[in-house]
Amino acid sequence: MLDVNGGAAIGSYAGNNAAGTGNLIVSGVVGIGSALPAASLDLSRKTDAIALPVGTTTQRPGGIDGMLRYNSTLNDFEGFINGMWTAIITSNGGLGTGVTLGTSAAVTNPQRINEINTGLFSDASGTVEVSSLGTEKLMINGTGVGVGTSVIANVLDVNGATSIGYMNTAAPSNGLLVSGNVGIGTTSTIQPLEVGGNAQVDGTLYITGATNINIGNNQINIGTSSSATELAFNYSGKANIPLDLYDGSGVSKIDFNPNGNSYFLGGAVGVGTATPESLLDVYGGEAKVGTQVRDYFALVRPSAVMSAP
Repeated sequence: MLDVNGGAAIGSYAGNNAAGTGNLIVSGVVGIGSALPAASLDLSRKTDAIALPVGTTTQRPGGIDGMLRYNSTLNDFEGFINGMWTAIITSNGGLGTGVTLGTSAAVTNPQRINEINTGLFSDASGTVEVSSLGTEKLMINGTGVGVGTSVIANVLDVNGATSIGYMNTAAPSNGLLVSGNVGIGTTSTIQPLEVGGNAQVDGTLYITGATNINIGNNQINIGTSSSATELAFNYSGKANIPLDLYDGSGVSKIDFNPNGNSYFLGGAVGVGTATPESLLDVYGGEAKVGTQVRDYFALVRPSAVMSAP
């Protein structure tokens, strides 16, 4: 019903603004498929789609902020944002580059709906942080990851209690809970704790199980008095006895006591020989009993008589 060969202006633009050949300018709102448009351009009554301009990277126009187009070179939807063309949705479905993060824990972007202080922000170059209700919870920078700390000195720094493998279990303050094995200096672990190298313990180390090893308080106990075997240094059950050895039934067989009697039970003692022929057999050297030095001596129980060639 109306054919226009040239430009057209509608509304207050008519008679005041030149539309240009082939162009249409409208001072009011435009409804396509709608008699009551609710926005400057209303297509809400239509059910098909909007066909955006399609062009290569080299065909990008010199845009203004807010323009949209489809880049056929990159297969991305892109927009002109802050003075430059930026991918909005990439071909693999991801978000485009150039997202402007929030500037502080109190002002994040992107952010949770109705919570401006919960989301992402960056307050320094090369840094991304996560905020929850205005409190920084996690930071990532060129050094590593910090949890509960904004000062990162290692690949991973955690300020607070940590639990690995234990769900919904509170770890001790600034402590660590691990449900699996821990390897220090080794990548292959069979036991709950394995150290591939030297270890130093300042305090007391308790190891429980079939064999108990207690180190600390100036004493070392391997096993208990009722276990199959035991080697005890300064054992608390034997006052003033620095070294105590037990047999397979838990009976004390050897005691070294600088403050009292020492004894050897259950066999002979060889010095310089692995096959003693008497309770005390000294072979290959001199021995001194009292003030006497002899190449050979024998102690005979019960009267302890000394003989020499």
